[in-house]
Amino acid sequence: HDLPGVPGFELILPRGEAAAAWERLVQHGATPAGYNTLDVLRLEAGLPWLGRDLDETVLPPETGQTERAISYRKGCYLGQEVIERLRVHGALAKRLVRLRMSAGAGVRLPAALRRDNLEVGRITSLVRHPTQPYWLGLGYLKTAVTGFADLTAGDPPQPVTICTA
Repeated sequence: HDLPGVPGFELILPRGEAAAAWERLVQHGATPAGYNTLDVLRLEAGLPWLGRDLDETVLPPETGQTERAISYRKGCYLGQEVIERLRVHGALAKRLVRLRMSAGAGVRLPAALRRDNLEVGRITSLVRHPTQPYWLGLGYLKTAVTGFADLTAGDPPQPVTICTA
């Protein structure tokens, strides 16, 4: 599948079998990628992960994954009324955004996104990009926030850039 935006597949193996499987794949021409590579690729693609970017405080439409993750034609399911109400009214409290920071080493997650000392969101994932001079992440920004200038995170405050493309 193309979960991180490039063709590939995942292998879930019993403990202790990963090294041997890795070797067999390489011998047959595969280019394996580990957890850190997958993490960077999924952040570049803007894909949230359960436990890091998705928890009980996030509604599925806030992630921007509606076409991929929600069927409006499926029969009844738990939470359907809330999801349908959000679709009809289009009113979301927050939205998932991709972001960058030039210095992210001291940022403890989840970290508050701030503008003028007011909390306007939170960063949920942040990793150093392996080939670029910045940190890459995902977070949630309140939909009431207009424009992406003057956002900061961390202590001391570090500038945050929201990626729009």
